Formats: sequence, C-alpha cells, structure tokens
Amino acid sequence: MLGIVKWLVLEELHTLCTPLRMLVMDWILPDLWTIKVHQVIVALWLLHNLMRGMVLKAVRMLTFVGVEPEPAGLPTTVINLLLANRVVSQEQAKLAQVLVQPSSTMGAAGLDRSFCFALALGFLHTAQHVSL
Repeated sequence: MLGIVKWLVLEELHTLCTPLRMLVMDWILPDLWTIKVHQVIVALWLLHNLMRGMVLKAVRMLTFVGVEPEPAGLPTTVINLLLANRVVSQEQAKLAQVLVQPSSTMGAAGLDRSFCFALALGFLHTAQHVSL
C-alpha cells in the first residue's frame, strides 16, 4: 500500500511534468509562461518541504522512487525537463541538495541509473547558478 507522502510526491511529480513540457514550446504566450513558471516553483517548493529535515524518510522516498519502474521515470523526467528548460531557482537548488545528500550516503546501489545521472546533472546545474 502506498503511503500518503509517497502518493503526494508522485502526484506532484505528475503535475509538475505538464507545465515543464509547455515551457519547452516556443509559441507559449508571456502570460501563460509566467503562470507555468509559478506552477513549477510552487511544485518544487512543496516537494522540498515534504523531504527536508527527514533524511530517513527522504532515503526511503528515494529508494521507492529510484527502484520502482514507474516512479523512477517521473523524477528523471522532471529533472530532464528542468535541464531542457534551463530553469534555475532557489527552490530547485534546495530540493537538489535534499535529494543528493541521502542518495550519496546510501550509495547508488539499487537506484535507477538514469535517475542518479539526472539527479547529478540537476544538482551540478543548480550549483553553478544558485548559491547554496
């Protein structure tokens, strides 16, 4: 049975993919672009707040998300879309920091390789542009 936090994280990741896919398009109107960027920032803020200060729960979440086939593709897709959009925000940097810490302590064993690679790229990208 899926816990409420895991379900909320998965739903938030599903929801986050939609505005990120729209931001990649060239034809997006400025007003719509502003709304979609706001949706992305709010989703990143929520994900960060769910995972910060809970290192053990973050490790369990990463294990669940990084091992199961369907969930592993979601954060990988989100991180890749963030990279494709060249999005950098304080919320993204904070979330990347929270995600990288437990994954480095537990090692890459068991986690999906594409997820680990996308996580590393996302962390490096945000670290270059935002002061942590």
